[in-house]
Amino acid sequence: MPENLKLLKRASTLFEAHAIRGHLDSHGITCSIPDEMTGSTQPHLLLALGDFRIMVHGHDFDEAASILRELDAENDKHTQNDTPVRKSRMAVLASIAIYIVTGMPCPIRNKTDKKPL
Repeated sequence: MPENLKLLKRASTLFEAHAIRGHLDSHGITCSIPDEMTGSTQPHLLLALGDFRIMVHGHDFDEAASILRELDAENDKHTQNDTPVRKSRMAVLASIAIYIVTGMPCPIRNKTDKKPL
């Protein structure tokens, strides 16, 4: 990773990362998502990596951070009455879906049985 890139934000989904990148691109700021290929080709690795990193050049960092603060403030206005999503429940459901799709044994076990469900 080049030395002049700074971590601007972490996005929980690739869709969110692309939306942020598109918003920054519309303001003339170039950014990159280094975990994009890993997340799209091997999504189970994201459980270990965490979120998608959004990186910008050091000279664009302050302006990009300001743009994202404005965007977050605008989004907060529209989502004040929404119920917050429980990330822990979503993470469990996502991991179960990955296990089902990839054919890997599910780590959730029945208390009376020693075999995976």
